Amino acid sequence: MNNNYKAAVAAVVVMILMVNPTLLFAGNPIPGRWEKVAETKTGEQINVLMKSGITHKCRYVSTNEEFLICSIKNTDNLQLDLVSIDKIVVPKAGKYAAYGALLGAVGGLGASALLVGGADATTSTGGFISFMAVCAGLGIAVGAGIGGSGETIYISKEAALAK
Repeated sequence: MNNNYKAAVAAVVVMILMVNPTLLFAGNPIPGRWEKVAETKTGEQINVLMKSGITHKCRYVSTNEEFLICSIKNTDNLQLDLVSIDKIVVPKAGKYAAYGALLGAVGGLGASALLVGGADATTSTGGFISFMAVCAGLGIAVGAGIGGSGETIYISKEAALAK
């Protein structure tokens, strides 16, 4: 029985390491660099925070030497001066919530199998399913918490220094 608990603890540690946000993406971009913005897919949702304090929620269209071009609600394109942009964030809460749910369900399945182990499958099915559901729910909550702020793809040097 002691080995089952060690295996369960190891599975939990692996799950925690897998949902660590520093392992999911490369981290914040170098301040003042536009490479990550240029890699953004056309039509992807972005939040553009301006130096004036205004936030534009729009879909990425393109960038050039002077402007970031994005569309708001599939209407006309909006041109924003690159020098007036403080930060660009891609919302990722949905992606990380789904990833967390998957890891939670897998972890719940593994932990349930280890804990229920030798019990009769007909008497423990309800507990097994509810335990998996609780683990998946925790995975969704953790994943949404990690992705709640989104991924920063651009930050100005001034904004980086202000942090």
